Amino acid sequence: MPRALSTALRALIKTDLEANLPIKEIMAKHRISQKKASSMYILYHQTGEVYLPPTIKKHHHGRPRKIKPAHEERLRAFLAEHPDAYISNMCDFLAAECGVHISESGVSRFCKELGHKIKRRPDGERGGPGFRMRTLPRDENGRPVRPSKSTSDYKKKGPTDRPGRAQMMKLLEKTRGWVKEYLSSSGKFDAGHDWAHVERVVALSMEILRVEEKTWKRKGVRFDALVVELVALMHDIDEHRFAPGASPQSTDENEAATTPATQDPDQTENQTHTQSYPSPDSTTDPSPLPPSPPSLVHTTLTTLGWPPSLSTHISHLTRSIPYTTEFSPLPAAHTLHTTSLNLHPEHAIVQDAIRLDMLGAIGISRAIASHGMDKGVAFLKERLGKVEKGMKTGEGGSDCFVERHAVQEDV
Repeated sequence: MPRALSTALRALIKTDLEANLPIKEIMAKHRISQKKASSMYILYHQTGEVYLPPTIKKHHHGRPRKIKPAHEERLRAFLAEHPDAYISNMCDFLAAECGVHISESGVSRFCKELGHKIKRRPDGERGGPGFRMRTLPRDENGRPVRPSKSTSDYKKKGPTDRPGRAQMMKLLEKTRGWVKEYLSSSGKFDAGHDWAHVERVVALSMEILRVEEKTWKRKGVRFDALVVELVALMHDIDEHRFAPGASPQSTDENEAATTPATQDPDQTENQTHTQSYPSPDSTTDPSPLPPSPPSLVHTTLTTLGWPPSLSTHISHLTRSIPYTTEFSPLPAAHTLHTTSLNLHPEHAIVQDAIRLDMLGAIGISRAIASHGMDKGVAFLKERLGKVEKGMKTGEGGSDCFVERHAVQEDV
């Protein structure tokens, strides 16, 4: 793009043209192109000038204006008679007198073009015509008075004694350390109920929880991940087989003693086969489990820093989850298991995770480590059908059961 000529250079060229100098001489003298010199020569002989500023044409884009010149004159007369009119008054005037319906923003832009000072609110009572937003009330000194927040406009959160997230993570770490130390130092637990078993149950519980939350979310069922993890960690602590002072009987003898002699096992298993989680609209007391004597789970969790109410809840669930409680001939134990299962969806998740750890290659090694080769194989065959009919979760536990069941059948 050629450079623009300065005003002083244009004046010199104009002087040379007035002196009738040839174009080639003007080109050589001022070092301009022939095209530029010719255009300036023609323009000079037409207008007497060598440069004319470009005229800028204003283009109007968008819709045509609703306020026509005739409306403008009537609005000017209205503002002359009513200089304190508000924007809403101008809109009403245009609609009534001119038949033009225009928004307040359109009138505001038009008033700015006229140079008219806009008034949006009255000087006296607030909230009158032309005042577009509701403001805070004022005291006698003119200061705004903020009303107290109404709790009815917000979702009320019930009182909770749950720890915060940072504190909860610290308490979980302390609880894991305590369980790991207790399992290894108490001398009550066999190789099938060690810390590795607890870790697997926790991992299986969280995986089943993830799947079940997706399945039951639309039905309004809520799961407590903290309760699931704590129950999975503490599920063996209060087990009667490992309680202080328990007789040194083998695991299979203790469990055989708890199996009802007069009740059909298949009938008992079928009663707990299908899980129906509690409805969120249920008016039942969320924790009507019978009171229990002080347990090691409750004492330990409270000592570690967990809230007493949560410790009691975890203690109730750990007492109701064991296999021996579900199939106990004692009515009180069976009632405890059924009540917990019907009221707390976390019960089914942890119980299925414990039973899944009895299956597959890991289940085989656990049974042999706890019962020996011959008794371990017999134990697995006896438990296989009961575990299959006793699964209580849906897709979360059933898919894993099918995979481990295929390995179990080869034993």
